[in-house]
Amino acid sequence: MPEFNAIRQIRRKAVVLAVIGILVSSLLVAVVTAIPMYQSAREALERSTLVGVQAQGTALDNLVQRYEGVARQVTARTEIRHRLKRYDEGEVSLDALVAFTAPRLGEALASEPALVGIKRLGPMGETIVELGVSGESPDLARLADLTGIESRLVGFDGGVIWRTIIPILDDFGLRLGTDVMYFEVGNLKDLLKRARTLEPSSAQGFLIDRQGERLVGIDPVSYTHLTLPT
Repeated sequence: MPEFNAIRQIRRKAVVLAVIGILVSSLLVAVVTAIPMYQSAREALERSTLVGVQAQGTALDNLVQRYEGVARQVTARTEIRHRLKRYDEGEVSLDALVAFTAPRLGEALASEPALVGIKRLGPMGETIVELGVSGESPDLARLADLTGIESRLVGFDGGVIWRTIIPILDDFGLRLGTDVMYFEVGNLKDLLKRARTLEPSSAQGFLIDRQGERLVGIDPVSYTHLTLPT
């Protein structure tokens, strides 16, 4: 009998060891299979996210280029630019310049739905014409040093608006004045809404400048308004 009980115990241990071996083998197989699957899924998600970010970046760049293109077209209008030059040379009074310039800039404002405000400044930074909405004004002290177009988001009525500043030059490249234009940001909000790629419940979209500073974010709850950094 003792020999029989010993045999039974040996058999039980063998069965238990066999079951443990099977479980360990299954676990190893599962781990070996799962790791490549996880890596593949992660890489696919990273690629998808990268493609999405690149597409958003391209769309944003196209939007900015469009706004700046509109600004260049308005500023390049020959006759009102020549009239500004005559004012700068003392040949035309301010009242006459305003009477000539205002309706023509009004036509430009009405013809471009995204353009919501125009402010034309004279050679000394004085306001000649102001139409539509007006967001945060540029620092007049630095306008004289502005040699090219400048675009950024600025504060407006508790939110933000897109502002583009462009110098007005005569045919010889001499500075005559400055145009400040304001554009709506609805399209920008749509772009930032698409940033909810990885975690729709909490992800936020941000616009980052070339120095890596956050310029604006979109509210993660309502997704209805943009906020400037504090």
